[in-house]
Amino acid sequence: LSSSSVRVGTVLLPNYELRAGYNELEEQIHFDQSLGVEAQEAIGHFFGRWLSGYEQTLLCVGPVGNEAAFLDNISVTTTEVLGVPTPLFTGGLMAEEHTVRGWDVTTGASCDTFQQQTGRCVKGAVVYGKAPGRRSLLFRDLVYDAFFDAPFEYSATMRVHAGPLPIKFASFACRPSDKFARLRSVPGMWAFAPGHNHSYSPDPAVAQRQRLADSTVVLEGRPTEGAFFLAAEPQPGQANETDPSGRTGPCVLGLKDVDPFDCCFTTRFTAAACYYQARGEDSIPITASGNATLVVDDWELPAANFGATIARVPIGFTSALTDFRVGINGGPLGRQFFLEFTCEDIAFPPA
Repeated sequence: LSSSSVRVGTVLLPNYELRAGYNELEEQIHFDQSLGVEAQEAIGHFFGRWLSGYEQTLLCVGPVGNEAAFLDNISVTTTEVLGVPTPLFTGGLMAEEHTVRGWDVTTGASCDTFQQQTGRCVKGAVVYGKAPGRRSLLFRDLVYDAFFDAPFEYSATMRVHAGPLPIKFASFACRPSDKFARLRSVPGMWAFAPGHNHSYSPDPAVAQRQRLADSTVVLEGRPTEGAFFLAAEPQPGQANETDPSGRTGPCVLGLKDVDPFDCCFTTRFTAAACYYQARGEDSIPITASGNATLVVDDWELPAANFGATIARVPIGFTSALTDFRVGINGGPLGRQFFLEFTCEDIAFPPA
């Protein structure tokens, strides 16, 4: 059994019997990573394309291991392997608690607005997915770059409310880009699910620490659909691509503890929600490509070898995205001090 002329394993025909007419034979494909580095890379490439829904062809040379050696390798055939019929990730959701407020990775509570720094507060989206077969899939070190189906540009205005007075805070333009975000599995990603338990301790305090330190994603065998959180951050070079002014540092007052990202990324999710809502859509189709360490039972494919592309995953959004509002807790004016921008503050060029 080979892929791209690299031997990757064997095919077994447990009940091989040919009769006159059309025959259907059960095949069992066994991949063998001990065949070397090239085999590991080819196996990872195969599984990535399989989970991305692509049809692939395996070259089979055999039979092998016959008592009569002259019968070995007398046949060369191909095996067509269909990709999974449904994508690994089936959808997602951006909502106030996940995308606007975010989760404090140290406590599991909502982020305080003065503690927004990377590594303390994680914001992103909840993603839904399920394993294509009967076996569970475990992912570690998951990193995916997500893209819109087309680039778009916009200009935006942020407002700060100090007490009853709205103050125009900043106006800026964001150049056309199809970059959505980089999504990754990180410690603290299970803060959104207090009931999540991946073989944690029976001691509640210990289990809480284990849950907040856990950065693995487990998709149970079908038909079970699971939900997990992925943190969002700009893709490499995204700030320079979208901000024509070159302001790629923290957006709000230059304070990374209040907002670690540039203004275009800070408004990116709201702008996308407004853009697609104006087109009469209630979700944002994204395509994501990336890598992860894949574990099936005691079999592991490292992230360096395994990658997949998931096309047109619908990411839903709530009104908290189209009416973005974050209060600064603990400030001198308490909750009377907040940052706000809505669809009315975002303008798109005429189509």
